[in-house]
Amino acid sequence: MTFTEKYISVCGQKIWTKHIVVNENNRKPTIIMLHDALGSVAQWKDYPVILSEKTGCNILLYDRLGHGKSAERYKPLTKIFFIDEALSTLPQIINKYNLTNFILYGHSDGGTIALLYAANIHMHKPLAVIAEASHVLNEEKTISGIKNTLKNTHAILQKLIKYHGNKAETLFSDWSNLWLSNIMKNWNISTKLKNIDVHTLIIQGENDEYGTINQVNNILKNIQSNGEKLILENCGHFPYKEKQNLVIQKVNSFINQLLNI
Repeated sequence: MTFTEKYISVCGQKIWTKHIVVNENNRKPTIIMLHDALGSVAQWKDYPVILSEKTGCNILLYDRLGHGKSAERYKPLTKIFFIDEALSTLPQIINKYNLTNFILYGHSDGGTIALLYAANIHMHKPLAVIAEASHVLNEEKTISGIKNTLKNTHAILQKLIKYHGNKAETLFSDWSNLWLSNIMKNWNISTKLKNIDVHTLIIQGENDEYGTINQVNNILKNIQSNGEKLILENCGHFPYKEKQNLVIQKVNSFINQLLNI
């Protein structure tokens, strides 16, 4: 297993990437991992390595603009940033790495981005999508969850600074301000998913602080393909951390089924 960490240029901006390679001649799909709203490559911790070892797949990760080691975001965060990431940034990164056989695995906002990418018929089609704790509509629980998070702003910022440096405060305020703004009040992209016709796995904790099972149901109701779901008991917004063994077991089984192993 080898690790390559480097900056690539996307629209003239520096994006930090990490490539985990099990085998240079690997015929299995590469898993592209998309982090959450306050996340980064580093915040996945050892999960990508464990996932790579278990599945035998190479892994590609990157920090979105304004996150981790990537450059600062050059424009304000708005509700269309999901679409910008899905249809502009992500395709360029895929092209930079010459990937044609890949699975999108997104957590939280990353899951939303993965779904929107797969829903666009002009994109190079992924083999599958794995969306964990993703959002396709704004719920009362989303709003209350963010308001509760704001009560611990100081403590959270101290943790975020470790990963995002001087970008941490802007990252946190942009995230909370966007979701609590009027423009997100009726945000719902469920019907935009109608063109998804690839294998899809939806993972969510029953006790997710930012969304209900309605998120899962709306995704599965709107996609064309027969999606699968994994609903985890006694689990919050981070299944890959809180129920790691169960998540890896399901993801590995899901990928093996795709490859007829």
